[in-house]
Amino acid sequence: MIKKVLIPLAQGFEEAEFIGISDILKRASVLSDNLEIFISSLDKELLVSGAHGIKIKADFVLDNIKDKEFDAIALAGGFEGMSNLKANATILSIIKK
Repeated sequence: MIKKVLIPLAQGFEEAEFIGISDILKRASVLSDNLEIFISSLDKELLVSGAHGIKIKADFVLDNIKDKEFDAIALAGGFEGMSNLKANATILSIIKK
């Protein structure tokens, strides 16, 4: 059974936390054929700016994958990023589910 992990990216995310999280999970997915990683932008734009101006391109827009069942959600911090996560009804719904 494939495990699905969501990493949502909100404007102002902490870049070092995102890189650490996504790097470990991507490496694990290469070693195991039962892990799928979904890096998703909260916005309609795939390019998301981190807290220090580094831009990361997400693989998905959250609205396009919101109906998937996720086994885990990994959140990168950052004050602005966390504020934007808390203000997004879609990600809050996914987290609660």
